[in-house]
Amino acid sequence: MQLQNLLTSLKRLNNSFYTMTLLFVCSLSLGYLAAPAVVFIFYVLAI
Repeated sequence: MQLQNLLTSLKRLNNSFYTMTLLFVCSLSLGYLAAPAVVFIFYVLAI
């Protein structure tokens, strides 16, 4: 029973880790997309 609980918690931990990784990757790609736009906006504002 204890082993089953351990496996369940490990699975849950792995699941949340996967979710966090997915979120991290999404935010990274969003950042890569947003960075040129922000630079462009600042460039336009500077002129």
